[in-house]
Amino acid sequence: MERIAWRHWLMPTVLLTAACSTVPDPATPPPGAAEWRQGYIDGCVAGYVEAGREGYHGRYITRHPDAADADYRIGWEGGHRACYEEERRVPRLMPSA
Repeated sequence: MERIAWRHWLMPTVLLTAACSTVPDPATPPPGAAEWRQGYIDGCVAGYVEAGREGYHGRYITRHPDAADADYRIGWEGGHRACYEEERRVPRLMPSA
């Protein structure tokens, strides 16, 4: 009886661990051109700011999303979308100091 109960806990635990470990961090840009990656990083910060993420208030973006470089602009839009949606879906709360 004890052996059967152990098996019932093992599979859900393994599946849950696997599911959690495969979720990518939206703040880490996927591989791509240097300008695209920089746009992604800047857009991600802007997304966190707009979503109200703690610790991101008062930050500013050094380049506007309407930059002439198409790679940067596309990266910015992708980073903004990914980080904004992630913060709205799963808000991160920092403890008060």
